[in-house]
Amino acid sequence: MTVRVPTSDLSLGGCYIENMFTLRIGDHLTVGLWIGTEKLKISGVVRTCDPVFGNGIEFLEIDPLDRVKLEAYLDGVNQG
Repeated sequence: MTVRVPTSDLSLGGCYIENMFTLRIGDHLTVGLWIGTEKLKISGVVRTCDPVFGNGIEFLEIDPLDRVKLEAYLDGVNQG
């Protein structure tokens, strides 16, 4: 199932997804994270659950090239 949701608190270690229909703690998922026109594919696990608000996601596996892209994006945001 594919669900598009807003993210916040993005870091190399994870993010928070805003979702009215929350996932259970411990659920594994694949995150498709869009940075500009590029989609990064990241394996993750749900670490926090705020019913009706969202979930905290920990990133488990990310392709090394995608990690470099995410680092560059975060560096740009932090400098901006």
